[in-house]
Amino acid sequence: PSSDLIWKCVLFTAGEEVVKLQELEGNTVTLHTGLTGVQSDAHILWFYTSEKLDIKIVNSLIIRGEDITDYYTDRFRDRLQLNRSSGSLTIRNISREDSGVYTLHIITGTDSDWRFSVNVILRFSTLSHLIHCPCLLCPAAFPSCFLLLLTNKPCNHTPFLR
Repeated sequence: PSSDLIWKCVLFTAGEEVVKLQELEGNTVTLHTGLTGVQSDAHILWFYTSEKLDIKIVNSLIIRGEDITDYYTDRFRDRLQLNRSSGSLTIRNISREDSGVYTLHIITGTDSDWRFSVNVILRFSTLSHLIHCPCLLCPAAFPSCFLLLLTNKPCNHTPFLR
């Protein structure tokens, strides 16, 4: 919908590329490497790190000409898709719990690493009730409404406008 807001920001730091993305909850996001021809014998690993987790989520290699790609962890069940030719990873139906750092490790003759910091935000439409909430105009009068942003619960105050 046109009311959805989306921001994407790319940050490059010296020596190591860190891509920062801010994506809307429920969207599909692809973590693009910019590569176009990963060697067919490359070993591709994706890791996910958050405040509470540090796990391997994808392990892909070619054994005797057969593509063996394992998707680990129930957390991302049926929502991940690896593009072996680029190393890019697509995450479908991304949720706020998927926010964190995604690290790609490609092993060929040399090792290469990419890091993507992903922050998933709520869709604007899920917060639209806040636009009409009087507590935004005078938060001191309704201090409990500061929790609205954290809990995503509708405000029960009488709105000024509809």
